[in-house]
Amino acid sequence: EWQQHNFAEAFFFLQRQFPNRDGPDLRGFEWRHLWNLTRGNCSTRLPLHPDLVGWLGFSPDSESLATFRWATPDALQIWDVKNRRVRWSLRNATSVGGFSSSGGMFVAGTDDNSIATYDAQTGAQLSSIPQAGEIVAFAPEAQFAVTMDADHVLSVRALQSQRVLMTLTNAARRNFDAGKGAPVAITPNGE
Repeated sequence: EWQQHNFAEAFFFLQRQFPNRDGPDLRGFEWRHLWNLTRGNCSTRLPLHPDLVGWLGFSPDSESLATFRWATPDALQIWDVKNRRVRWSLRNATSVGGFSSSGGMFVAGTDDNSIATYDAQTGAQLSSIPQAGEIVAFAPEAQFAVTMDADHVLSVRALQSQRVLMTLTNAARRNFDAGKGAPVAITPNGE
């Protein structure tokens, strides 16, 4: 698999060769050589997540990394990249916007269908828009969020003024294998 550039599959097969707790270690130099080849040239790694991570996003200064997993406790975690530790987490996150362009704010949707903004360093809640729906797109420069509610209405919302700028009815929602997708995108500056 490694020779055909299927690194993930080769890594999977190599992991299966770890010895049992009481069994002998039959791995030789070949195994270790292939193990190093499949590990890549990453400068750092985060600790293993128990589930599939459906979304990753770096802060503009690259000092923080947000990871999001659907339908799990501590679904949203903001990591300190340098120290490889969780800065803060949000248990009730259901959708993600991301970091603002300044990096000072993080936007997420919560299980009560609100959109909330948080201090990106501390996780302190800054504001909330109740019953807005799930975030399907985010414009970090303009600080606009596109949401979809249970009635399949897409709304473009200004986070600071909490006003609805535009709506579109009868939008469709698609569920993919690794999470949720939406038929919408917005430019970073909201234009």
